[in-house]
Amino acid sequence: MELSLRERDRVSVLRQVSEGVLTGAAGAARLGVTPRHFRRLFRRFEAEGDAAAVHGLKGRPSNRSLPAAVRELALSVAADPLYADFGPTLLAEHLGRRFAVVVSPDTLRRWMLEAGLWERRRRRARHRSRRPRRAALGELGQWDSSVHPWLEERSPGSQTLISIHDDATSRLLMARFVARDFTIRFAKRRWQIPEREAGGIAPSAEIVVERRLDGEVRFRFGERYLEVEPVCQASAASPNDAPAKPAKPRPAPPKPAPDHPWRKHFQASAQQAIARRHLRREREGISNENERPRIPETTGAGAKTGTPGEDISIAP
Repeated sequence: MELSLRERDRVSVLRQVSEGVLTGAAGAARLGVTPRHFRRLFRRFEAEGDAAAVHGLKGRPSNRSLPAAVRELALSVAADPLYADFGPTLLAEHLGRRFAVVVSPDTLRRWMLEAGLWERRRRRARHRSRRPRRAALGELGQWDSSVHPWLEERSPGSQTLISIHDDATSRLLMARFVARDFTIRFAKRRWQIPEREAGGIAPSAEIVVERRLDGEVRFRFGERYLEVEPVCQASAASPNDAPAKPAKPRPAPPKPAPDHPWRKHFQASAQQAIARRHLRREREGISNENERPRIPETTGAGAKTGTPGEDISIAP
């Protein structure tokens, strides 16, 4: 007799109670049943042995199983070449609409698997490429603004929670509640317009940024200058911060083989360029790259004698 793991555990507990190792109450607690049901199970164990742990309906057809004629009809339709590309779900809908046979897709899938008319098809896991974290603190800050009634009944309406997390260490750099989110970003820095200064400013309003000669930055809305509050930036790392993950080095690009056509083409082009350069130097009378062109000696009326350091020109 083949017993499942649960049935073997039941037999083990029943044997311990029979040998006096456990009491009936302890055995019932081990199996998770009531003491009355355990006494009934124990009496059956004394009469039938290990078979008492097996459920009486095991191996028998279910009372709610469909008739065999329904199964034969469904399998005959599934074996028809006209429905060869139908899956269990589509075929179950087709059986109910055309043949008035109501079969669940799971039951039909089990029948088709047993008859060899269907194979399990596992879906491939969706490819998801995660972006690697930055290497050091302060390289990237994750900014988030969430509108929600955070204070519940303690404050009416919704509040805006602004938070900044460091990408490398997951460190919380800043968090604050504001009535509305008025954040200005300029030159890789951020400023927050406080609520007292945000009167009359719409979320899409234009803010003029003025950078003075002394480096001061002022913000103007219309004719009014705003008193803004700088948002904290990344500071020195704290000992409680999570260690930053080291950046993965990029692999070096592969080099072409010595006999690669690309390499042969460029080698031939380089040799041709060298040969052309040598030919041009020979035509110009240059023996060395650092030597100036030689001027042929001339005598007569067109000759000019120069002094050291003076350029000599040839008269036409």
